[in-house]
Amino acid sequence: MKAVMIAGMSSDSGKTTITLSLISALRKKGLKVQPFKVGPDYIDPGHHSAAASRPSHNLDGWMIPQQANVEIFHRASSTADIAVIEGVMGLFDGLDGRDQSGSSAEMAGMLRVPVILAVDASAMGRSAAAAVWGFSSFDPNLDLAGVIFNNVGGPSHEEILREALTSRCDIPCLGCLYREGSIHIDDRHLGLVTASEMKEAGHIFGRLAELALSRLDLDLLMNIAGQATIPAVSGKERLFKGENIGLKIPLAVAMDKAFNFYYQANLDLLEDAGAEIIPFSPLEETTIPAGVRGLYIGGGYPELFAAELADNRTMRESLRGKIAEGIPVFAECGGFMYLCDSLVAKDGREYPMLGIIPGRTVMTASLQALGYIEAAIANDSPLGAAGLVLRGHEYRWSKAELNRDVKPAYDVSSAPPRVSGTKSGFAERNIIAGYEHLHFASRPEAASKFLETMRKQKEEEH
Repeated sequence: MKAVMIAGMSSDSGKTTITLSLISALRKKGLKVQPFKVGPDYIDPGHHSAAASRPSHNLDGWMIPQQANVEIFHRASSTADIAVIEGVMGLFDGLDGRDQSGSSAEMAGMLRVPVILAVDASAMGRSAAAAVWGFSSFDPNLDLAGVIFNNVGGPSHEEILREALTSRCDIPCLGCLYREGSIHIDDRHLGLVTASEMKEAGHIFGRLAELALSRLDLDLLMNIAGQATIPAVSGKERLFKGENIGLKIPLAVAMDKAFNFYYQANLDLLEDAGAEIIPFSPLEETTIPAGVRGLYIGGGYPELFAAELADNRTMRESLRGKIAEGIPVFAECGGFMYLCDSLVAKDGREYPMLGIIPGRTVMTASLQALGYIEAAIANDSPLGAAGLVLRGHEYRWSKAELNRDVKPAYDVSSAPPRVSGTKSGFAERNIIAGYEHLHFASRPEAASKFLETMRKQKEEEH
């Protein structure tokens, strides 16, 4: 399997631009490209998926075990010609400063893939070579196999960078991307604008492909990618069992501009456990799809579409009615906000939401949570019994103001240095909802339990 990781010296070094350029260019050459993203981010994988026309998958050294990462990689890449993995933050940045846990470097070692370093050279000349030399020397076990310079000022700047690299490092330059003002993806409080909101995505990907084809050595890239030695999937304890080949149970999953933050592995594990994923739009459609036996509402930007969600009264009534019937419900972050009585936007306007959870969420001017978490289920729920611990992530600019007597969904601990004892979310017999984004590959039995709950609820009706 050909595979390569695009890592950066820091955040905002151009990893996403270079990754999208390579995906677009390789596809234009007729190759099937499987994208991946290191870390818990949802937005970059959305852009990868749009560029590659196949789902991008998250890989994460802290949230899920090494064997799970290897299995997810193999399963997604089996029908591709090359895998392109975008790193997270800087190459060695991860959970803390003590080691490489959760970093791109850790994942490159897990998967045994070569790394191409994206270097923002906008304010550097010969110093760029010193930085590359330092990165290549920091971890002698890392296969730092190439460099791409980004934000290059022009031919003379490129010449300086190439000369400097050659004089000090035995690492090839795959090319230089000049500053390009015509390509721009807007961003907001959680990151880039999502792929579903980009009106000119096709034009942008086309332009990125042209840049990569004209400025980057794709033959050298393919040769480097061929050096990957991906470990085999071993052991009996695999994520995907493939045992539920009988009648599938329809599961409604909210997917539109307001709700689109999902780990692809979560959806895949639910399907493997027996779910038929039925996408629907709380924004555009008037009712929940007929015949569904469960509901999954992921994260996203309900705060940006609060007026539209509030105005879609028929959808809100449809969802309330279905939830009242007892179907299992799992909601994360934006989905949790949608289930509450109301949402207060940044301008202070308050919009009615589903009214399932007594209380409201309020957008804030400052970041309320960011980082890895462990979530112990606080009360028996559709995901599992009290005490089951899943790993995940939080990133939010809002706070919840819930009634004091609600049953919490989780007892949340932050990643080391661990701070525990925070009760979060809302749980009822058929509902579990909270700000936490959970990765089912950390405890795959949660997906199986959710499907088991869906089956039991259906049987009880008959």
